[in-house]
Amino acid sequence: MKKKEVIKHSSAIQVSNEVNLLQRKAWNVLLANAFDDLRKKEVFYINIDELCNALQYGSHNDDHIKQLLRDLIDIKIEWNVLGKDRGGGWGVASLLSEVEIINGVISYAYSPTIRKKFYNPSVYAKINLSLQNRFKSKHSLALYELFLDYFNMEQSVGQTPMISLEDFRKLMGLKEHEYTQFKFLNAFVIKKAIKEINEKSNLQVRLECIKRGRRIAGLKFYISKNAKNTVDLYEIKPKVFPEQKAIPIPEFQVYNQELFVTLTDEFGISDNKAAEILMNKDEFFIKENLDVIRKKIEEGKVDSTIAGMTIDALKKDYRSKKPKHEVEKEKKIAEQKRVEEEKKLIEKLREEFDKHYREKADEIIEGFSKDYLNIQLKGFEVQEIKNSNDIIKRFFKESGIESGAIRPFFRAYVASQFLDDQDRDFIIWAKKKKYKIEQRADGKYYFVKTVKKKK
Repeated sequence: MKKKEVIKHSSAIQVSNEVNLLQRKAWNVLLANAFDDLRKKEVFYINIDELCNALQYGSHNDDHIKQLLRDLIDIKIEWNVLGKDRGGGWGVASLLSEVEIINGVISYAYSPTIRKKFYNPSVYAKINLSLQNRFKSKHSLALYELFLDYFNMEQSVGQTPMISLEDFRKLMGLKEHEYTQFKFLNAFVIKKAIKEINEKSNLQVRLECIKRGRRIAGLKFYISKNAKNTVDLYEIKPKVFPEQKAIPIPEFQVYNQELFVTLTDEFGISDNKAAEILMNKDEFFIKENLDVIRKKIEEGKVDSTIAGMTIDALKKDYRSKKPKHEVEKEKKIAEQKRVEEEKKLIEKLREEFDKHYREKADEIIEGFSKDYLNIQLKGFEVQEIKNSNDIIKRFFKESGIESGAIRPFFRAYVASQFLDDQDRDFIIWAKKKKYKIEQRADGKYYFVKTVKKKK
């Protein structure tokens, strides 16, 4: 792939960022690869090695690439979030509409609307494909694209409009429970991303927080050229296979040389038949059946010609068991299902325990005489309320233990004195019910895994 840049429509930059860093990089590479043909073609092609090379992705594991592409189909994005492309409207779509891999060649497609929009960008930015690989955070890449979108190349300056915190969170792909307080959002998302952009890119960015009274209402970014970091950009070069054989089907001249040579030279299959196999069979399927034939050759179990048996194997599938990658995939799915089921069971047990704990503690409280309740309340006030914040003190003063904010604290105070361990400790309570549970450093509960001793 010879392109160094992807011309990216402004509304495609201003998307809800539900994609991770690798997914966003891959999306940019695929768009650059397809750009020149977006108007006249519906399906586009790229070799797996080219994609990995462009991403500087060390692993060429096909399962990882398949999962990456699967994610690009599953992820739906909302575009033109900030409305810079005023005539472009708003929309939602999957990053890719379909993907297929045949023998190391990826074919992929976009929805008609996205294809049309991306080919005629009225407002766009050029994203350098080699520079994007320098970023280690998805927030950094997303913001870098946004800043390029508002950067005036001729004047070497730019500024974003005021971005509301709601829109900013959407652009960063943050969930509702993530970084709800601005001080954490600023420290762990905004400042870290700006620092990485200023250190690694050709842009220098400064943040201005727009206030409404004491509240942060929005963000504005000022962009300038980074004189200290011109960034040495390089062209991403495709993998070249030396001494390529002329395969009858042109699409496979570069991308299937190794397997083509294996089929023709080692197994004696004709060029035309080998090309037909490469076009219609998955690489894993071919390689695993060839391994079966090799074993039969070693054992002297060739009933006909090697070429004839190989063709028959690829037609009938001689594999005696599921392929290794399919077995690993099934194991992974089963493990994910097990973890999810355990999580749901722990949540259910926790709900049962919380109800049991409340009932037991309330039963003790209701059994107190008026005088003894007052003694407990005084102790509670001295030991707990006195050291609490002003809000808790006010609730206690106004409503006592009838306050919904105070009752749980008083219940815990009473439980620590009067309840047995099995009634106030979740792990001990669960153990009584034959469940072995532990609490780890992250504060979450997990089932204890038992390891069988070898005999």
